[in-house]
Amino acid sequence: MEIEHFSHEHPLTLSDEWKNNPEIFWPHCEACWHALSDPTTTPTYGCTQCKYFIHKSCAELPRQIQYHPLHPLHPLTLYPSNPYESTICRCHACLHTTDGFAFHCAACKFDLDVDCAFLVPTVKYEGHSHLLALVEKMHHPNRKCKACYSLCDAFILRCVMCDINFHLRCFPSLPRTIKPECHPCPLTLTDSVEDNWGSIEFYCDVCEKKRDPSHPVYYCAECEYVAQIECVITEVLHLLSAKQESEAGTKEVEIKPASAVEGIVGATTGDELLARGVSAAMRSEEIGVGVTADPILAKLDGEITKLREEVEAVRAKLEALESERALCVASLMPITGEKCLREASTLE
Repeated sequence: MEIEHFSHEHPLTLSDEWKNNPEIFWPHCEACWHALSDPTTTPTYGCTQCKYFIHKSCAELPRQIQYHPLHPLHPLTLYPSNPYESTICRCHACLHTTDGFAFHCAACKFDLDVDCAFLVPTVKYEGHSHLLALVEKMHHPNRKCKACYSLCDAFILRCVMCDINFHLRCFPSLPRTIKPECHPCPLTLTDSVEDNWGSIEFYCDVCEKKRDPSHPVYYCAECEYVAQIECVITEVLHLLSAKQESEAGTKEVEIKPASAVEGIVGATTGDELLARGVSAAMRSEEIGVGVTADPILAKLDGEITKLREEVEAVRAKLEALESERALCVASLMPITGEKCLREASTLE
């Protein structure tokens, strides 16, 4: 199977030839920059002549997102390379510098990399006007948690617009009790759990990896079952979003946290997000996720539309003034030139 893709001059063929090519040092997707060998990724298109490869799902990314909840004022256009001439491109969600594709707003210089382009903010922070999105990994040395003031690294609830960040474990509205699929008993949020066996190493019973004993966990005392918060993230975010909707007294949106968030949190690559259908939610006709059914969101949509119209009016006026100035400058240039010639002849 062969396609023409705007990011490359040659046709791209669906194949796995990269697997047996010793000349390719690190086979990766030019769009998301994830390794092609990642078992979670989708099939790959490639140009073996140029050693250019791109995941099938990344090749099917929309060329433009008309309305994105992290940047609702303008559409985001997909660029196959850095949209800036003299500076790096940094994703405004995870703050990672990207060498791959980027969704870009030229007017605001706002950028999202392929992975973060499908983040859907769902969590309400009391007293704040925007919803928070879960960012699995942050890439900036100076961003600190609003609660504990330590550096943000992984599993951050973030307001991209206002640059407000919480470690998931520090978020003040975490549900006290959850009923996860990984354990038959309810789990209770506990500040700290130490191993009764006197071990100096502490493990999560979900992922079976080492954990920090100073971090809060969800715990079943009867079974001595410990789950790190990020390992039961689907249930946690589902309850956070449900609580938010209950307090607002609104109906549940069409794309429910249990499905949308599961697709986002459970995946580590943009490919998985697309494979799970999250990309469909980003299309302009679907990204509203039923917002018009809610009076508060409908009001916000109206204000956003009004601001867009005002911005376009200001931009049109600015362009008219710049054109008028250019004509004025052009009309003055011949006069200035003749004056210089007269002055030069006088000096002679």
